[in-house]
Amino acid sequence: MRGKLDHRTILRYAYIYRDPRAGGIEQYLHHVNRRLLERNALMILQMYLAEDRDPPAIITEPIGRGQLVWVPVTVQKLGSSVAKLPQRLARASAVFRRSLTSARNGAGPGWRQRIGRGVCNGWPYLHYSFFVNNDRVMETLEQQAVDLAVFHWLTYDANEVLYRTADRCIPFVFINHFDNARYRLKSVHRQIAGAAGLAGVSDRNVPAGIRDGYVNLSDGIDSEFFSPKLAQPVATAANQLRVLLSARIAPGKGHLDAVRALGMWVQHGLDVELAFAGGSQSDSFAAELQQFVVKTGLSDRVKFLGKLGLAELRDWYAASDVVVLPSYSEGLGRALLEAQAMQRPVVAYATGGVADAVVADTTGFLVEVGDYLALAMQVEQLLRDGNQRKALGEAGRIFVDTHFGLAKLVEKHEAFYLAAIEKHDPPGRRDNSANTSQTVVCER
Repeated sequence: MRGKLDHRTILRYAYIYRDPRAGGIEQYLHHVNRRLLERNALMILQMYLAEDRDPPAIITEPIGRGQLVWVPVTVQKLGSSVAKLPQRLARASAVFRRSLTSARNGAGPGWRQRIGRGVCNGWPYLHYSFFVNNDRVMETLEQQAVDLAVFHWLTYDANEVLYRTADRCIPFVFINHFDNARYRLKSVHRQIAGAAGLAGVSDRNVPAGIRDGYVNLSDGIDSEFFSPKLAQPVATAANQLRVLLSARIAPGKGHLDAVRALGMWVQHGLDVELAFAGGSQSDSFAAELQQFVVKTGLSDRVKFLGKLGLAELRDWYAASDVVVLPSYSEGLGRALLEAQAMQRPVVAYATGGVADAVVADTTGFLVEVGDYLALAMQVEQLLRDGNQRKALGEAGRIFVDTHFGLAKLVEKHEAFYLAAIEKHDPPGRRDNSANTSQTVVCER
């Protein structure tokens, strides 16, 4: 059976790790990539973040009818000290020289414009302390006949990749995994000019200027896997209640507010434990959080579970009475969908697209961002009422099954990619069945 994306090659630019346990975007792309490759004789070139200590390798993983090719990039942190200046200059120079070489090859816009691009591409490496080494991505663009570039992340380091796709007549799309207010950033507004498609994981906060062409590619959950029937709940102390927060330990995810709420529950006489599931994204914030827990005298009631495997995470959902997500910024909130699939009521801050992930007062509660007192009150209400927890949990399972199935999500991705390719792919541009590099002169 022929797939809609057979003999196509897609490049994904995304700040993700190979381990799907690392975060929500990793899990999102883990499911999408595998379902696409099961249905299509497709090649997906997937950028991933790698350690800078050793030369990272390009890894090819056969999946279904296609191939998932992991293309590494390294992230370096260089301080502003004079000692680091030579390294920063060397990186800026390398990016600028690559732009000059591209300019001399003559495809795409004018030579002077391309020199300007080189300056724009190079100067941030003198300004910022973190930068991404895109060398392997740029090499891959030269070696492969890419049909579509899919950007899941847009910051200054994506610019040279964006420009190179334009030079090679490769259409690109952007999928936003965060609050759609990001589309209002001036830098992002400039970068998405000329995009063949724009999408996100929620219909909330979409700017009026892009609303007509915007596509909702909201998250999908494997509800067959996230099923209470398959879980092996973690044991708890007799009669003790448990609240779970599943998110990376990083500023803005609401861990401090959750601890504040825990203090209120304990003061009100509840025997409750708070569990944090997720690896640390910021060592300094993790230390701050640990110190805050000790300062509040709640160390014996807070568990740091670290990064869990999906089966382990499923078990902890099953062992929890309520799941919270007091995040200050979210695209949708994957943990909320997983929790509801596991028939657990949820309480979250109403930020970004979270309101699309929860049926307020039916599968959980939404409160104003930063109002941890309201969060604590709503959770306490659920902790004291087992019948309400059961009713909201059952409604949540039905909601996720109905609106967030993986099959529907993958079909949306296929249609989104095909529309972008067909919109910008000139007849006879290249033989897509041949995986060879070809310089193309195109007009925009």
